[in-house]
Amino acid sequence: MPLEKILHATDLSPGAEAAGRRALQLARDHGARLQVLTVVNAPDVNEAVMAHLRGRSGEMMTDLTEATEQALVEHMRGLGAPEDGGIEYHCIQGQGYRQILKEARGWGADLIVVGSHGHQGVHDVLLGSTTLNLVHHTDLPVLVVKRPAQGPYERVLVPADFSERTRSALQLAADLVPEQVLRVLHVYNLDALDNVLRNRVERSEVDRIKAEVRAERQQELDAFLLNADVHPDRVQGQLRMGYAPDELQKAVDEWDAQLVVMGTHGRNRLADALLGGVARRVVHQVKGADVLLVRT
Repeated sequence: MPLEKILHATDLSPGAEAAGRRALQLARDHGARLQVLTVVNAPDVNEAVMAHLRGRSGEMMTDLTEATEQALVEHMRGLGAPEDGGIEYHCIQGQGYRQILKEARGWGADLIVVGSHGHQGVHDVLLGSTTLNLVHHTDLPVLVVKRPAQGPYERVLVPADFSERTRSALQLAADLVPEQVLRVLHVYNLDALDNVLRNRVERSEVDRIKAEVRAERQQELDAFLLNADVHPDRVQGQLRMGYAPDELQKAVDEWDAQLVVMGTHGRNRLADALLGGVARRVVHQVKGADVLLVRT
């Protein structure tokens, strides 16, 4: 899927700067149109601003919107946005994620880019509300930026369970970084097998069974990569045994992965996938890498 329209939603806080730089880089590298959006809500406005506007209720929100839009332009120019146009800026009123989704759908965005730090500077404040709501209510990919944007992505990790959602995530990752080799990680867990076999069979037999399971998983991984819609030279498989979130973090740390691209379930199962499963842990717990959620 080519990236033609990117929507970056920001609250203008310092924590959103990395997401702004990443949105600019992606738009530049892909020749995509970029829309930068912020949402204002009167109760959230700074008291000093409200004092200045008090007594002008009829014009208050109009003035607030215009002032915020100008601040939005200055915010992005401070991050390197060109001054000669090419970027659309919008400040709209309403509830954050609903307005972002309405604009993204109406504009036909291919990707939504958000930061993981909210206005209060608390880690993942935005992620805990707006981003999860975005993913829950839209079919669009959502990129959660967690690390400073320093050039294009070079090390991209795709967790794989051999499902169609993994295939979709892998394809988008290939489109996002067309010149890089993607590392596809499959993690399997044998704790249940250990519990069954413990004290029932010889250790050598346990090791033999584990070796067979690993060989089977390796074959599955190889077959998945061979049949993926990505050239074989552009993918590299990695197999790890253990608890999936922990092994994913180890893989991120060891490789210094810059981006994790993960497919999630469709709308009817999304709550389970995010609130109780690996996807939620990936978004909330992975440190040192951005996270791109691709819903199928």
